[in-house]
Amino acid sequence: MGVPLLYLHITSPTLEAPSPTTLANAEDKTKQICSIRPQDKEVLTALKGGEEDVAPRRGKKRPRGPNPLSCKKRKKSEGEKSEGNEKSKKKKKKKKKSVLEKKVRKEILGES
Repeated sequence: MGVPLLYLHITSPTLEAPSPTTLANAEDKTKQICSIRPQDKEVLTALKGGEEDVAPRRGKKRPRGPNPLSCKKRKKSEGEKSEGNEKSKKKKKKKKKSVLEKKVRKEILGES
């Protein structure tokens, strides 16, 4: 293992290639970090139950209805329009007069 050598040329710095022993040492360290210990493999297989990975099946795509926002609304016939008017007549409420209006009317009618 050695220290990488750095050469400074006119335009840019250049690193010297690492030696074969340095490359082998670095490769061994990465294998140790990335590998799984034999004890861990046994635990994983026990937890997994020895089953193979089975991907869940996806359902078939079904045809869907039209987009309700892009569809035209159905035109109402004359019979349906009259029903709507009758309903609106029944729903009208009388407007309540406020107490203030009554007092003002009494004053005006009482004075004149």
